Amino acid sequence: MGREKIKALIMLLVFMLPLLLLCFGLSRIHEAIVAPERYRIPAGTRVLILGDSRADCALDPERIGRTVNFSSHGESYIQNYYKFRYALENAPSLRTVILPVDLHSFGAFRSQRVFFDLEWQRYIDYLELWSFKKQRLSYLREWAALRFFGFRGQYQPFIDRFVRGLRVRPVSLIDRGFRPRRGLFSSDRGRRNSVYMASRQLEGSDPFSADMVFFFRRMLDLARRNGLDVVLLRSPLTPAYMKVAERLLAIDRYYQRVRGITAGYPRVHFLDKHRLFQKNPALFFFDAQHMNVKGARFLSDSLRRDLLRLGLLD
Repeated sequence: MGREKIKALIMLLVFMLPLLLLCFGLSRIHEAIVAPERYRIPAGTRVLILGDSRADCALDPERIGRTVNFSSHGESYIQNYYKFRYALENAPSLRTVILPVDLHSFGAFRSQRVFFDLEWQRYIDYLELWSFKKQRLSYLREWAALRFFGFRGQYQPFIDRFVRGLRVRPVSLIDRGFRPRRGLFSSDRGRRNSVYMASRQLEGSDPFSADMVFFFRRMLDLARRNGLDVVLLRSPLTPAYMKVAERLLAIDRYYQRVRGITAGYPRVHFLDKHRLFQKNPALFFFDAQHMNVKGARFLSDSLRRDLLRLGLLD
């Protein structure tokens, strides 16, 4: 009976292996068609901006100078870390990295934001991340689905490429850098928006996730090993958002803990901009926590002056 089971298992593996190899090959072809190339950081870049949507709509690298904004919507310190590692490997001219330290930056809700897709697999080492995380089975399942079955339901690119002969250059959504928002922050809509955003980010969640602290420290370690200065930026927020946040979080204690995490890293600089646009926030914000075009212009100019004052920009 045991021999029969072993024989059946061997036959199943013999049958499945060619199918898995075929799926793997189709996934690689699909990836070659639809996945953008990794972003190339221009030679001579001195300052790297990492972060989430607060950075990608607010910090204009052209106004700062010799700077790349490498942030995108929804990123956590996990994505920031892997982008930072890639940047250091490909841009030896870097001297400064700007990282966010906002009220939600270390939150536990962000530790689950790991995106398994063709865009992010250009930067994230999923197998390494699997070794760090506790949800190993679910991560391994997600990774296997991406690597072996990423082509599922994605047949149009094959038709366009091999039947119609079309060559379309894929556009990345996660490494385009500065993307300004247009519009004004209205007080009535803004109050509802502030309650929603602050509650979603801060309520009922550990403000210091072990995962976020771990990857934040890894970025500080990378910066120290590579001789980079680190600028920790607290982004501007509307008074409406701050009013809700103050009910949900002991903010002074929060930043005391952030400073405690950075103790022992001598080349770390804090820039607190959260009160920069307290008067007439409607002129500078798109919503409760994101700058509009005018706000981005003023914040980028302010950051440039700070970098010059600190001797971090030529």
